[in-house]
Amino acid sequence: MKNRQKETFFDYPVFNNIKEVIYFSIKKYPKNIAFKIKEKNENEVKYIDITYEKFLEEVNNLGTGLYSLRIRE
Repeated sequence: MKNRQKETFFDYPVFNNIKEVIYFSIKKYPKNIAFKIKEKNENEVKYIDITYEKFLEEVNNLGTGLYSLRIRE
């Protein structure tokens, strides 16, 4: 049986870890919405848009907080 290379319809990047995925997405789609957060207060429902830029800011804040608590690699 021959080794056949798998065909793809488009080129795509190869990532080694989640950090690379986040930085790639932020570079390519900084102002786009990464996800939405649903907040519910009794009968009122509100959706908050989180952009890729905001997501990176929050990830960095989390890393800084963990580092300050001496939680490291």
